[in-house]
Amino acid sequence: QLHSFPTRRSSDLLENGWYPHRPPLGYLNDKENKTIIPDPDRFRIIRRMWDFMLTGDYTPERILEFASERWGLRTRRVRSGGGKPLHRSAVYKLFNNPFYYGMMTHQENLHNGKHKPMITKSEFDKVRSILESRNKLRGHRHFFKYTGLIRCGECDSMITAENKTNRFGS
Repeated sequence: QLHSFPTRRSSDLLENGWYPHRPPLGYLNDKENKTIIPDPDRFRIIRRMWDFMLTGDYTPERILEFASERWGLRTRRVRSGGGKPLHRSAVYKLFNNPFYYGMMTHQENLHNGKHKPMITKSEFDKVRSILESRNKLRGHRHFFKYTGLIRCGECDSMITAENKTNRFGS
């Protein structure tokens, strides 16, 4: 026999400041009080990762290396697995998640949370600007003269250059 229990919608939870999903790394769901609390095992490590990123001296990859090898950071254990080191992409998601400064995203909308923020909004913005500036600093592998100066006479598209290597390596 099936029983139907009253369920709360995600929008109701968000309006009251509670996250309707599993919280990100560094936080846990408190099932008794139905709140989100700092994870006693991971909260300090994640905060330390933010501190290292805020200095601007470390790359996310280097911070991940410290967190995994020196500080023992592992993913949360769940029924289907966990307990493994973070992936590189997870570190970038962590540094772009507004949950850590007290906001929650749900379906592209931001909502105020009632959980304890790990960082301030200004710290979050500073890390975002550090990450964006690193992406802009990438150098070009090749430099071709006249690139961007010549246009197609028929369609007005830019003419570009590229290096080609055949199957013999020439």
